Amino acid sequence: MSMSSRRVLRAGIVPVVAALALAGCGSSDSGDTAGGSAGSPAKTAEAPKKPSGAELVKQAKATALAAKSGRVVGSVTDEGKQMSIDLAGTLDGTNQALTMGMGGEGEATILTVGGKNYMTGDTTFWTTQAGAEAAKMLDGKYVLVPAAEAKEMGDMTLKGLLDEIFAEDMSALESANSKVEETTVDGQKAYTLSDRVGGGGASMVVTADGKATLIKLTAPKDEPGEMTFSEWNAAKPVAAPSADSIIEPPQ
Repeated sequence: MSMSSRRVLRAGIVPVVAALALAGCGSSDSGDTAGGSAGSPAKTAEAPKKPSGAELVKQAKATALAAKSGRVVGSVTDEGKQMSIDLAGTLDGTNQALTMGMGGEGEATILTVGGKNYMTGDTTFWTTQAGAEAAKMLDGKYVLVPAAEAKEMGDMTLKGLLDEIFAEDMSALESANSKVEETTVDGQKAYTLSDRVGGGGASMVVTADGKATLIKLTAPKDEPGEMTFSEWNAAKPVAAPSADSIIEPPQ
């Protein structure tokens, strides 16, 4: 099971383009500050019998894609490079906060609110992408990502990530070789699904309540990574940055 999400990791491309377009930037208008989230799947009665791996994957997909919102935090490996991800918001990405850590290249956050995308980053990120002088100017600021570059972010959503996980990463866990074991996560009964043969350490943890709500995914050892899911249907709305913190690239 590969935890590499190429479509989501294209986030690393957009900041470069936006950062290089900053010369002569001015400020723009918007709303208030960004919001966080808290919450977890509600507990219900446990399923009467232990399901098969294929049944768990099918139910986990249906439950995840039926959610209105959620959060995923973890790391993925792309071409040997490990990157961190924290994505919270609506499933379709119309209101979300995406933070990505790119190893030695720093960390960047993109807020999607009201059809617009606002990007900020730490000093390392801005210095890497735009140079030391630009990093000073951009400290504590948000760049309004131009519409053309924002189109590249179409799949950088919770739904886009889930679609890729279930389309490309779950086949081994659906096979007859998969193993389902009972476990407990934060006091809640759950199932751990793993591959008996050749899984390489890949596993999925879901609730044992008949819904198979995703809790955690672990990648095989040859492509290390781990994602923890929470705040299903409970992610708080994200607000736009304050007007005085926004920098709009020249047209």
